[in-house]
Amino acid sequence: MTLPDSKNRQRSRSIARVLNDDASLINIKTFAIAARYMSFKAAARHLGLTSGAVSHRIARLEKELGFPLFNRLTRAVSLTPGGERLRDVYLNAFQKIYEEITQLLQDDFSSLTIYAAPSLALAWLIPQLSDFQQRYPSMQLHVRTGNAPIDFHGDSTVDVALYYAESHVSGLTSRKFMDEATLPVCSPEYAQKHDLIGHPENLPACTLLHDSAAWHYAATTAEWQEWADRNHVDISNCLNFVTFDHTYGASVAASHGLGVALG
Repeated sequence: MTLPDSKNRQRSRSIARVLNDDASLINIKTFAIAARYMSFKAAARHLGLTSGAVSHRIARLEKELGFPLFNRLTRAVSLTPGGERLRDVYLNAFQKIYEEITQLLQDDFSSLTIYAAPSLALAWLIPQLSDFQQRYPSMQLHVRTGNAPIDFHGDSTVDVALYYAESHVSGLTSRKFMDEATLPVCSPEYAQKHDLIGHPENLPACTLLHDSAAWHYAATTAEWQEWADRNHVDISNCLNFVTFDHTYGASVAASHGLGVALG
């Protein structure tokens, strides 16, 4: 059936009004929910409305569209052929919107900010970045270092942090990715001078180089003390020490003969 031009124009204006009017869009959503439940009463509960308000919204939509959406029965409703088609179009449209938003979020993930302790960044993370860039050439990387814990709730610029820890961090998603072994390191000359090869008991006579922030809230001597306790070495009488704010600094100092660091 072909409609006269005047009726076609009128129908087009009616459809445009439905698609651009906020109230009509709300009515379409109300229809979709009622079509999902096949019940005006259930749709009313879902929307926090009365059954009469739901019925009124759908009746207004039907009037604007010019065709019925539901068959009203005594105790139930059923969709008309037009109602079934509109329901399917609505569901397909929102599925496409969902898929497009998901894709946009994936496409937008083109920047990654990594926060790590300086020693971990210098000794492990940075040497891996060339391979990472080859795998993900479009990823813009931002590496930040520090010893203070990141407040992920207050600092939204950091995406992932690399920590020294022995357990999961409460409130965060965490994953263990490597074990670490530590051992005393120094220059060959320093080791020979203090007879350290095979004689860890001579460490108290040396200058111990401390990472004063080996992990969060660690005491200045915590890292060396933990190593000594595990290896049954008494360093309580060691009076000579130098502190650094990260392990890498202590290691560089050790390589230049300043003392012994944990590497």
